[in-house]
Amino acid sequence: MKIVLYAVLSATISLPTVSVAQMVSSGQTDEICPGRPNEPQIIQNMPVQEAYRTLLLQAMYSAYRYELVVQTGTCSCDNRFPSWEPVVEYYLENYARLEDEWAVMDAQRPYDAAKRLHREPHRTICVQQGNWR
Repeated sequence: MKIVLYAVLSATISLPTVSVAQMVSSGQTDEICPGRPNEPQIIQNMPVQEAYRTLLLQAMYSAYRYELVVQTGTCSCDNRFPSWEPVVEYYLENYARLEDEWAVMDAQRPYDAAKRLHREPHRTICVQQGNWR
């Protein structure tokens, strides 16, 4: 028993550093809006130990795209899955230098609130325009 536990712990401790993108599939399918942008390199290369930063970026992007559809009233693929560029730029200017993990997680709260606020109107608009599955 001790040998097995030691082997498991040794293997766990010696794991190479991997990014979140290497461990978790984004689950994207191209049934709707096949030209949607991939997650940016900053997310794909983010170390697992900084997954909280990935969650912030993803929350920012979701809030941005939900709000874009709701504000324009149009569920085009360009609105539903816009470029990540403005989100990444805003993140780099405002959050990338935050060193405290809790501060990064606190920064995510308004984006989660915006997602909740716009989720249903976003879905309704997209269903009405035939761009939802």
